[in-house]
Amino acid sequence: MLGEHCGLVLEFPGVVGSIVETASDPWLSTVVPESPDVDLGPTLTALERAPVAVFACGARQASEATAAGFTEVVARQPAMALDFPVEGEAPADVEDGVDLAGVGAVNDRAYGNAKHELERTLGALPASAVRAYGRRGDDGELLAVGLVFDCDDDASVQYVATLPSARRAGHAEAVMRRALATATARGLRTTTLTASEAGRPLYERLGYRVVGEVELRRRPRG
Repeated sequence: MLGEHCGLVLEFPGVVGSIVETASDPWLSTVVPESPDVDLGPTLTALERAPVAVFACGARQASEATAAGFTEVVARQPAMALDFPVEGEAPADVEDGVDLAGVGAVNDRAYGNAKHELERTLGALPASAVRAYGRRGDDGELLAVGLVFDCDDDASVQYVATLPSARRAGHAEAVMRRALATATARGLRTTTLTASEAGRPLYERLGYRVVGEVELRRRPRG
């Protein structure tokens, strides 16, 4: 989706991805296997000179990525999943349909991206393509945000972030509960995400369980 609106779409047998021209973030210009059984070798050979990173699911795909020169591990994160419904109440003060550029701006501030790359990139997406949630402070400023992409019966949760000054106040959990409640109301059956070390305790409180591990790899820079 990002490539369609911000650059190039990449499609190979069992692998999809994008090159995002508005950002240098390796999380954005990536290729992703559709399952852990996909052979990454042919795709990575074809992308020998392309400015992309790769998500590897499991030891075999990590080995294939290493063999193709993707030796730098940017991140290693648990893949988590949850079956609906989710127990607990969804706070009423979380907005559904917040501005996508605003979602990007909160992520930029949360992760120290001074170039505002996510603000530009997410702001280029059509509002109808995703569900964007946010919780505001008394002054109207967005404090925490998150996106949901519907993929068949699954709600893929991405770009959950909280402003550094607003952390540990329950804002991200409120955003998640609203997002999952509305996904359930739309008839979706499951939800998936990859978790940072800081975010994993929140997702476990909501009932997510670890179902695997993914690595984001890229070629060494220089």
